[in-house]
Parts: sequence; C-alpha cells; structure tokens
Amino acid sequence: MNILAVICCDFDTTAIGTRSRLRDPLAGKPILTHVLDRLQQVHGLTHILLAAPEPQLPLAQQFTSSPCHLVTVSTTPLIARPEAISARIRAARPWNLLSWRGGAGQFTVFDEEYHPAAIAHAARTFNADHILAIHSHAAFLDVPLTEALLHHHLHKNHEMRITYTPAAPGLTGFMLRADIALEMGDKKVMPWQLLAYDPANPQFDTLIRDACMQVDPALSKIPNRFLLDTDRAWPEKGSGVISTSPSREKGSGVISISPAALALEAARSVAPGVTDFSRTHTAPRELEIELTPNRLTNPPGSVPQIIRQARGHLDPVHWTRWLASQHFPDDLLLTFAGDGDPLLYPHLLAVLRAARNAKPLSICLQTDLLADNLDPLLTAISENFLDILTITTYGHTPQTYNKVSNTSFHEKFSANLLQLAAATRANHGLPLVIPRLLKVRDTIPELEPFFDTWISQAGWAVIDSPTTRAGTLPPTAVIDMAPPKRRPCRRLWDRLLLRSNGTAVPCDQDPHDTLPLGNIDSHSLAQLWTSPALTTLRQQHADASYPTPCTTCTEWHRA
Repeated sequence: MNILAVICCDFDTTAIGTRSRLRDPLAGKPILTHVLDRLQQVHGLTHILLAAPEPQLPLAQQFTSSPCHLVTVSTTPLIARPEAISARIRAARPWNLLSWRGGAGQFTVFDEEYHPAAIAHAARTFNADHILAIHSHAAFLDVPLTEALLHHHLHKNHEMRITYTPAAPGLTGFMLRADIALEMGDKKVMPWQLLAYDPANPQFDTLIRDACMQVDPALSKIPNRFLLDTDRAWPEKGSGVISTSPSREKGSGVISISPAALALEAARSVAPGVTDFSRTHTAPRELEIELTPNRLTNPPGSVPQIIRQARGHLDPVHWTRWLASQHFPDDLLLTFAGDGDPLLYPHLLAVLRAARNAKPLSICLQTDLLADNLDPLLTAISENFLDILTITTYGHTPQTYNKVSNTSFHEKFSANLLQLAAATRANHGLPLVIPRLLKVRDTIPELEPFFDTWISQAGWAVIDSPTTRAGTLPPTAVIDMAPPKRRPCRRLWDRLLLRSNGTAVPCDQDPHDTLPLGNIDSHSLAQLWTSPALTTLRQQHADASYPTPCTTCTEWHRA
C-alpha cells in the first residue's frame, strides 16, 4: 500500500493571505519541521512530498534531510491552481477560520492549500494508492487522530473515495484515493465541490456518510484554529501547549500534547468557562463599523429611526485618521454595517480606502443595495476594497420583499442587483456576494427557493432572524432559538462595534448604547478592547451576574 503525504507550501504567503511562518522558530525548530516530525510518527506513510513554488524549492529542500526521518521527504515544483480560485479562497476562508467548513462560497479548510493539478501530479509520479493532504502550518497535527483517519479511509469508508474528519482545523488532514485525486486534477475540482450542498443534485450531507470519521464533539465544536498561520494562533509563552520533551516515539523538541488537552487549552480562551482574563487578546477577531444611522427600509427587528438618528455620524476625517493609526492583528475581520446602510454614507469610498490601507485580513460591507447612486460601491469593487458583500433581502418575490421591508423598492433593488452582478463579473467574481433573507412568517414559504437560487448563483446564502434587541423591540422571529441554559456571551471575546458617532459598544443588541467603552477620538482599538468597562462586563458574564441589557438579551448563544 503506497500512501503519499503531500504538503503544498508557500514560504512567503499563506492561502488566507497572512505571512507564511513555515521558517519561524517554535520551541527551537521551524514550524514546517514540527509538521514533518509529526508526520514521521504516522504509521503507514510511505513517502512525504513538499510541493513548493519553483523559486522556493531551495528553501523546501532544506527540510528534506534529518537524522530523525524514517520516511523519505522530497520536493517537487508546485503546479498552482488558477489565481482566481486562490483569490476567492482568500476572500472567503478568513470569515470561518475556526471551523473546517461553513461561510462564504462553501469553501473548507481542506481547500486552503489544495492544488488539484499538483496533487494529481504527485499521485502519478509516486504511483500512489492514496493521498494524505496536510496543511503546511499544522504544527499541532495529532498523530493518533491522523492514524485513525487513515484506518477509517482504508477499512471503514466503503461508499466514497475521500475521507475527512470535522475536527478543528489543523488537528489532522484530508484523505483521497489516488483515482479521485487524478480526476480532480484533470477536471480542476476542489474539495468543497465534493462536500458542499448542490441544489441541482441534493444528497445526504457527507457528515453522516462514511466519508466522515466522527470525533469527540470537543474536537469538532471547539472554536479554535490549530494552524499557526496567524498572530492569534501563535502559542503564548508559558501557555503549556509547547513541550521540548521527547514525543511519542522519536525525536525531541516537537509539540507533545493530546487533542483533548489542546481543546481544553483553547476553551479557556473563549466563553463559556473563561476564568483567566490575562489571556484576552489585544484585539477582537471582528470589528464592525457603523458609518451612518440612515437606512431606507424598516423591516421587523430594525431599530426605530428616532433612536438611530440621535447618534448622528462623523465626518470621514475621524474615521480615516483613526484607521491610519491602528495596528490591526493579521486576522482581523472588518465589517461595515450596523443599524444603518453604509452605502448611504456620502464619504464611503474614502473610508473604504483607509480601511484597506489599515490591512485587516478581510473587509465586508453589508447593505440593502438601495442607494440611488452605486458609483462609490462600483469603484470600491474595481479597486478591490471589498472581499465580501452581503446584501439583505426581504423576500424572494416582489410582493413579499415590499411587505417585509415596508417599502416599495423591490424594482430599484433588482436594478441595482444587475449593476452589481456586472461589476463582480468584470472583477473575476470578487467581492463574493452573499444574499441574506430575513426569516419572518411572511418569508417562510420562500426560504427554500431563496436558498437554492442563491446557492446556485452566488455560492452561498444566509437566513437571518430578527431580534428583540435585548427586549427593547417586540418579538417578530418565528421561534426563539436561545438554548434553555444561559451561558456567557462569546461575542464579548470576539467582536466589537463602533457606532456612527465613534462610540465603541460591546455589541449591536443594545440600541441605546448603555454600556459605552470609549470613543475613537480618544482610544485605539487595543484600548477599547482591553478597557476596564469591557473587562468588567466579561467578568460579570463569567460569574453569571448579567447586567442590563444582557439580562433580557436572547442572542448570547450566537457565534
């Protein structure tokens, strides 16, 4: 049995757009050495192949010889996938780095470094029977879990030619029979196309088929990324996740820890169960900016105009100056949304340009797409200021749209949608467009046609539910989705909202902004995120002593 492990690596840039850390030292060894050391312990592998861009082959070759290597490691030039696919993955995957799938375009963690022609070429060259694709930054690769994946693939998966596990990204890899790897190479097929929902060919989710090796829920549900390709993922000194003691069988200086311990370590950095607040990161994962309180629709769950208008809005100098002074972490996600529609902000283009120059990992804009003048948006698209564009819809038919949005704007919406489609086609399919439908009683009959239509046309769709904004609005959702047992709100450790007047608040569920944290005119993002007020709020949630308005909030369970 010839089982070939393949690592597609880049020593300059990662697939999600961050700096490659393959040569960065960790516990005295480069990251890629840790990955190879872990692979060397996986029983059953016959060869390990590093596929790297041809100019980088001398760097890759430095990792092929080691006295600890029992399995031969060699290199080959990387036959890269089309740049258009890589660009779409760079746009989509940052929004769900902590899970193996989900989010824009239905891309998975297995797509990040998958190059169909390269994998197929490797299978042919080495006459492989099976391929194990491993992420290049998987320094926490779990040996027993990977061996179990191989066993499941060879002996328990009787209906599909691919095998994976829903474990958190980085704990193991993705297996393929050589024949399907060859077919994928010939047809330029990516893993997501085998695992995604296709309305034209609906099938059972692979999660309940032989292709999926089930794991302990702690490993599949933990919101963490065990890939060292961002600043946030890098282990802290003294965190206990790095060991220089010998590993299971051979070698030293490798990472030596079980998946359960990794999951527990990660769980302490997110709610619920937080007790050590010294480990709170210096910046949120997601930052939302509300540029204007204005919007043209008035759907269920929207904040009353009189409350929104009382906030006012800042001139663009405040925003551009603040953005220029920030040092964002390399995985920060920036969204322009809030209670207003950013397309109605007269200086949108200037702020988007400043946002791109601030170098967040990805930028999203959420809109009703009802502005009379789309030129700022179309310019932003052509200049690549946006990665994701989410469009709120209020029905799949004109009648329902107008009724739920409390407008008569469906015709304008449709015309603007045509302009947007032309602009994204001219820009190689970017930004990724994600339609969102508000789920209320009037839209229930249209949920399925909406979802299937947009999955086919845009690659993804989202169904939202209106909220009561912590009890300040009447309930209009079809059903309350909050679990019966209250837990701390995880958003307090992940997200921050800047209102249109520059005030930072913990979340969007408090329309009256009763828990202000500071203002952009006097605080940096790091100062707002680590402010005493937010630290106190986190402690109150950890102690189950919820303040107003959290006591009446039903959105605490949302990620």
